[in-house]
Amino acid sequence: HDTFDLILLIENTNTQLIYRKLIELGENQDKIIMFANRDEAHTQLKKYTSHHSVIIFQNDIPQWF
Repeated sequence: HDTFDLILLIENTNTQLIYRKLIELGENQDKIIMFANRDEAHTQLKKYTSHHSVIIFQNDIPQWF
């Protein structure tokens, strides 16, 4: 698949489900990077992005709705 260059996931209750579904849909597991928490992801984001990168964040706060 050429839909994404990389997929960065932050561990939460849905992460493993999202990961499995991505693999099931044919996404390359080498393109999926997992972070333990939001702070780690934000700290390391510069390693995986450039000036022209597009980043989409999944908002996972269903308890608010």
